[in-house]
Amino acid sequence: MSFVFRISCVALAAFSLLTMAGCGDDNAAAWHERAVLTAAVSDQDARLVAQFGERVYFAGQPTEAGLRGYLEKGVQTVINLRTQDEMDRLDFDEAQILASSGVRYVHAPIGGTEPSEAELEKLFAELEKAAEGPILFHCASSNRCGYAWSLYRAKKHGLALEAAIDEGKTAGMRAPKLEQWARNAIGSGH
Repeated sequence: MSFVFRISCVALAAFSLLTMAGCGDDNAAAWHERAVLTAAVSDQDARLVAQFGERVYFAGQPTEAGLRGYLEKGVQTVINLRTQDEMDRLDFDEAQILASSGVRYVHAPIGGTEPSEAELEKLFAELEKAAEGPILFHCASSNRCGYAWSLYRAKKHGLALEAAIDEGKTAGMRAPKLEQWARNAIGSGH
């Protein structure tokens, strides 16, 4: 066996192992295929409810210290589903802290009415960016995050209705109204 052939075989084997271990270039595009959604226990500042692999953290509204803790974990994007009225009542400016830290901030409020398909598609596009780096996905309690996650997983990743609802509940969805919205949207295929 020639030296070049042996080196080629070793390189091919190394590439294959790295790809299977999740280090290949194609891995980012399929970040959601190997991740598992797990419930989490958190300190009062972080308000972590669950996490999806190492890419998506689901939380209620973190305190300023909790927000900085997520930044130390490498969070690159924060998606906030709280309304502006809710955010105005905080004792710190989340958007300003994130901007000064170089972290992307996406404010995609979900209030008392179902979001439109266009609003959901924009939100789903932001969730897909978890392939680029960790995301903190929060609202007041992670209830709305769980609702949005169930829709995202059903519509973008093909989860069946009950599996998507279960993931939504693990991610924080507790309100019967939000569960019904999710069931209606997933069941109708919208």
